Amino acid sequence: MLEWASGHRRDPHRFDGTIVSLSRRYQIDPESPFNCRLKHTTREKDAHVLKLIEKAFGERAIHALKLADFWRWYDRAKLPAEPGGPERVHRAWGIIKKLRELFSYGVAAELEGCARVRTILGEVRFPQPSRRQITLDLEHVEAFIAKAVETDRVSLALATAIQFDAVLRQKDVIGEWEPIPAGAPRTGIVLNGHRWVNGLTWSDVVLDGVPDHI
Repeated sequence: MLEWASGHRRDPHRFDGTIVSLSRRYQIDPESPFNCRLKHTTREKDAHVLKLIEKAFGERAIHALKLADFWRWYDRAKLPAEPGGPERVHRAWGIIKKLRELFSYGVAAELEGCARVRTILGEVRFPQPSRRQITLDLEHVEAFIAKAVETDRVSLALATAIQFDAVLRQKDVIGEWEPIPAGAPRTGIVLNGHRWVNGLTWSDVVLDGVPDHI
């Protein structure tokens, strides 16, 4: 009671030895990979996985975790969404991957118990999702472009052609919408509190056919 009244329990940076406190510390700490290296789109995906982790086994004490716990969580996470459906191996593997990242952060932040668990996870290989067998070939691109032009979606046709011929990622061609930080100037192409960034514009295209954006 005295600890709670002192405000110590309300400290968002406080680590109490549970997975949920490690997760919250990972998301709040300005020096964690979550805030230092990840783009906002990746942070959104990571936040979704972290919510799954917190809800499923966030209250577990880190000092009590064993290898069997992680195998049980992996097997449970890969269960089909519906009876008879495909196993969700990608989902299960993603949760284990995020747990590895959490405990790696815990080791770097010198949080008690994290080094032991990170060592356990480092010695185990959980089955990964199978590699994609279908690749995007020229015939697919030509068929898509023809259909896009037919339906008057010329922008899709142009973006796809540039992406394929210049060997660029889709978001390097069409860009992405990033949230504008509080207090930042609303310059550039702005819509609904987001700024369009990283995509190609006509100013990036030069006569030799090599975009300046590359």
